[in-house]
Amino acid sequence: MNDLSIKLLPKYSANWHCIYYKPMPISEEKLTVAIAIRGVDGLVLVEHLLSQKRLGSMYGKSSRAIFDKIDLCVNSARKTLNDRMSLSNWVAPLAEFEVSEGREALSESLEGIFRQTILMSTSFGSALVEEHAEISNEVDRDVNRWVKRIKKSVRLRHKEIAHLFDQDIYLKSGRIKEKIGFLSANYGADFGKLNPSVKAHLSTRRSAQGKLWQLDQFRESNSMMSPKKVELIIGHPEESVLTTDEINCLNDNIYELEIEAKSREIDVFNTASAEIVADHILSRAL
Repeated sequence: MNDLSIKLLPKYSANWHCIYYKPMPISEEKLTVAIAIRGVDGLVLVEHLLSQKRLGSMYGKSSRAIFDKIDLCVNSARKTLNDRMSLSNWVAPLAEFEVSEGREALSESLEGIFRQTILMSTSFGSALVEEHAEISNEVDRDVNRWVKRIKKSVRLRHKEIAHLFDQDIYLKSGRIKEKIGFLSANYGADFGKLNPSVKAHLSTRRSAQGKLWQLDQFRESNSMMSPKKVELIIGHPEESVLTTDEINCLNDNIYELEIEAKSREIDVFNTASAEIVADHILSRAL
């Protein structure tokens, strides 16, 4: 008898919902504008599906106001999930929006489930998957460039602690292995980057929020061994290269991160200078 290779089912599971926008209250028309996911490990992803550019092609001058409404609902849904509550009883803050029933999905990761849900939820899912993958990759590259500058600055000042970057950590009683940006016996930090001048500025904020969640889970999973102080270090462009609207957007994003971080007893340190970050890390880690 021939040997048959049996493909095992993916082990990562999550519950997910669609968030719908109803342009005409008396109509049955619904547009899927966001996806909300909570993984079995507690990781939350609530993501816009439609960029301002795509909304602009659909709604013209009304698109900015619609985008802001979607953002309000996305933030409300994200807070609900982060507070460990279900979206099944969630009521959107605006009457034009509603949430679908929860569904289950399996994949190798949260990102894999996100790609699945896009393909199942919209008629232009394939294009959105490619668009979001491109934005996500650019956000990751931007953060990596920022961290590389910080590492270089730290090594120039105190190369003996360079090995404390990019350390393995374990979440959820050791079941999940991740990386933390910097970790010493008494201090831990992770790194994010906000850039309000790019179309992916919401994705940069969400990436930073994900780092907050990871820091919180790290402390919870290692309560006896975690450092006394953990913080999120946020980089951003110099204000001199930003417009007034972009500066306001940056300040709003930092404020939202600080509010969320405070609820988790995590500090946020923000600056445009990798050299300032290096000095800041050394003052706490040594």
